[in-house]
Amino acid sequence: MATNGLLAKARFRHWRNKIDGSLDRREAKYATMFNEAFRSKTGEAPAFYPTAGAANYSLLYTLMRCLTELPVSKTLELGMGQSTILLDALGVDAVSVDHEKPWVERMAERVKHPCVYAPLVERQVHGYAVPCYDFVASQFDMVLVDGPQGTPRRSRWCSLDVLDKCLGDEFIVIFDDAARKGEQDTVREFMTRRNAELHLIQGSDAQIIAYTPKFAVVKYF
Repeated sequence: MATNGLLAKARFRHWRNKIDGSLDRREAKYATMFNEAFRSKTGEAPAFYPTAGAANYSLLYTLMRCLTELPVSKTLELGMGQSTILLDALGVDAVSVDHEKPWVERMAERVKHPCVYAPLVERQVHGYAVPCYDFVASQFDMVLVDGPQGTPRRSRWCSLDVLDKCLGDEFIVIFDDAARKGEQDTVREFMTRRNAELHLIQGSDAQIIAYTPKFAVVKYF
């Protein structure tokens, strides 16, 4: 499906499901699948709290499957929270980045992988001045875009700068909050510069996954 068509589908599904009350039912489905998969993988009951502005269950489900079923070598997370705890629980090679120092310090006490404090500085990214994480990105083949805070348009546009620098030819990128116009601006711009396919996950929130052939099995998640 073309980029614009999938983005429109994400917005339509989100608002239709919100109106008819099926968002909660969809999220319950992902909660059940995630909890069962987590227990099967780790033998433990998950201590996750996907509420309010935190990662929802469809995002945790997507991360769980990507990190346990795909040939991901190193993961970068922009924005910390429940997903950071999942990365740690799965023991994957990951780096988590956030611009709020107290939050980074709190998360660093809970997980074993690197938690990087990166204050926001203004930079020019794809023609716009936006707040960007002040850190040097190395090579990653999976990136979760879930920070910094969203904006009405060109939301998390700074992620484009990071993705330009850290992605090779084969990659998987998960854009959270993908039913929002601001995030869709960023996905659309990303796709103008990358040869990738898109896949939509829809729970109580939406995720759009950009992927290359190495990770194509994600379209069945």
